[in-house]
Amino acid sequence: MANTIHQGLQGTPIWRLGDRRIASVVPMYQQIHFQHLTAFHRVVVAYCPVMHLAQSSARERHIIIPEIVDDPSYCCALHELGHIIEPTQQPVNVWDSWIGSPNVRHNEIEAWRWAQAHALWWTPEMDAVMQYALWTYGIPASAVLSA
Repeated sequence: MANTIHQGLQGTPIWRLGDRRIASVVPMYQQIHFQHLTAFHRVVVAYCPVMHLAQSSARERHIIIPEIVDDPSYCCALHELGHIIEPTQQPVNVWDSWIGSPNVRHNEIEAWRWAQAHALWWTPEMDAVMQYALWTYGIPASAVLSA
């Protein structure tokens, strides 16, 4: 049984992931948190079956995400929300929507920074999802750490 302790917002341990009875409650907290964020920021949410189909439309204030059932799906949802809410997002049109575009790279980095800053917690599993997603754009994970 794992002894990983997650810290609450105030640094208080709130559960151990190794305890199956309590770990089953984790997605509920993440879902509620995400619902509050989307309601507050007036963002419409639709669901897709898998993480790699997630997307956002800042113009329409609409995101498509997988259902939040674990840490990876939660960080994916926050990342897509970050594309809409994060204030330094730059416009991307059809001509610079290719992966190497400076605007696309900037938006990806800033959306991940937003996701990290607004998550209830950030786990190594969430970090791995972020690193892989950045890798698909040719962005080193260290880019999120540098200001």
